[in-house]
Amino acid sequence: TEYRLVVGAFYGYTFECVGRESVHHDLMQLLNSEDIDFICSPVSYMDIRPVGQDHPYMLPLESLKLHKKLYFSENDTRTHLSMPPNDLPHYNSPVWTGPEKEKTIQIIKMHFARSFIFGHAAWWFDMWGGWYDDGDYMALMEQLRNLMQENREEALKENTELAVYVDEHAYAGGASASFCYTLRRTLGSIGLPYARYLAEDFAASCHKYKAALLLEPEETEASYKIKKFCRENHMPLRVLTAAYEQISQEELRLFAQKAGCHIYTEQAAVVYANQKYIFFHTAQDGEYTVHAPENKALYDVWNDKEFLGKIQCKKGESFLLRVEEKK
Repeated sequence: TEYRLVVGAFYGYTFECVGRESVHHDLMQLLNSEDIDFICSPVSYMDIRPVGQDHPYMLPLESLKLHKKLYFSENDTRTHLSMPPNDLPHYNSPVWTGPEKEKTIQIIKMHFARSFIFGHAAWWFDMWGGWYDDGDYMALMEQLRNLMQENREEALKENTELAVYVDEHAYAGGASASFCYTLRRTLGSIGLPYARYLAEDFAASCHKYKAALLLEPEETEASYKIKKFCRENHMPLRVLTAAYEQISQEELRLFAQKAGCHIYTEQAAVVYANQKYIFFHTAQDGEYTVHAPENKALYDVWNDKEFLGKIQCKKGESFLLRVEEKK
């Protein structure tokens, strides 16, 4: 194309396709390439995307940003209208159908909020058509589009204090790396947002964060350097191996809290945040307390009312809050 066109690729499913046979473990080569402008991946298919838990990134988003690559998220979000296109065995699976309409609406809000808050592109992909052919979905899409338009000229700074690192080369030795996939389920409910990086980007990024988690299927040169740096510079680091696959969200939250990270809620919740917006998605029934940043007030974007910090919730509700100075 002689650099006349913007060129992208579906690749870098670093947290999703952890088996070495998947050949998704050389993302750094693309990040260093002048020939690739953007990278795509779908939203994770973990647990077939239920309400009440995060639908995490497949790839290390912040490494893409660090290397000045754009990211395009494929939101092939199933709805109550999603049906298999035929009765062939390949399509005889729950992955092709969606939840009931009200749950779908909460999931659409979460998929939107992720791209809106973390600052990247996304498209709503309904494959063979008709998945969003509903007045309520379209009214919500209009509201989301207007919100995106209102904020498109403003560079919203990230507000993340915890970083997660993984070395894609650590998968190559054949050691069990499945925990790098499953740990995202726990990380998604700890009540604060986290950044995602390749281990090779540690030196260029660690100064922005108060604490780090290292996913280590096996020790590599890059992971050794991370541990050495954190030890010598007293940076809080938690190394997670396959032995920690079942670590609790409470334990990870406590680690982040002791490191000085702002905890938005002590209840299990998906949280995304930048300096102007906070999104949270509830993981259980009950009362939720959301802690605003110091000297800030919160307003519910959906109804423009002030959010007073406590709310009774059902599992799987999505809230988008605007952060403003206290009056």
